[in-house]
Amino acid sequence: MNLWAGFFIAIRAIIANRLRSGLTALGLVIGVSSVIVLIAVGQGAQKNVVDRIQGLGTNLIFIQPGISATDQRSAGPRGGFGSANTLTAEDADAIIEAELEGVAGVVSQINFNAQAIAGPNNLRVPIIGTTQQYTLIRGLQVSEGSFITDRDVDRKALSIVLGSLVAETLFPDQDPIGKPVRLSLGGGRITFTFRVMGIMGEEGSSGQVETHDNAVFIPVSTLQSRLGRSRTTTGSVRVSQISIQTIAGADKELIKAEITD
Repeated sequence: MNLWAGFFIAIRAIIANRLRSGLTALGLVIGVSSVIVLIAVGQGAQKNVVDRIQGLGTNLIFIQPGISATDQRSAGPRGGFGSANTLTAEDADAIIEAELEGVAGVVSQINFNAQAIAGPNNLRVPIIGTTQQYTLIRGLQVSEGSFITDRDVDRKALSIVLGSLVAETLFPDQDPIGKPVRLSLGGGRITFTFRVMGIMGEEGSSGQVETHDNAVFIPVSTLQSRLGRSRTTTGSVRVSQISIQTIAGADKELIKAEITD
């Protein structure tokens, strides 16, 4: 039997058993489609996880204040982790000056919450007081305008950069660049008027991972100069977090140990 004869016999068998052949073909289609869908869902979930991790930045070590020695010795109530004022800008300076092998960049930040107000619109936002290096270390992009510059920090400028969600909420029908935004702290007792200099690119939803879409950024020196509680009794500048970027392949455990020392 040659190939063509076998082919015609198969065609006749399919025509003679239409229902059985149709059900067999349907089963094959459903099976193959199910496998394709499962693979696509798995790859989509994997990409989502990768995007969430990359949203933090790459090769990062975070330092946050812990419980102070006084709290550790106290028999009374203790503050939560990260609530003590045990981390200062001098710590970040010390890490930079140590020139540790494998450390590519260091940036500190001060975090506050405030009410952002623009005309009739307002939104509760986290404030990140930081420097120009923040976007480099955290892998962020500016979609419009510019981010905080070293000149802004030196001048203690009242400049502000909006996360994408904040920009959409406060300025739904207009370009925010150059527009004023008021930040109200302490239940309205403290108010500053900033001018928008940039808008961050959209990061999108990231589940439990920090997102910058609903945050605003101002020069760290602006917070330091206008809020007395940002300094300790000895005059050191309190910071909420220090972010350290390491080079690819660096021994992070060794770097952590050296930072601790």
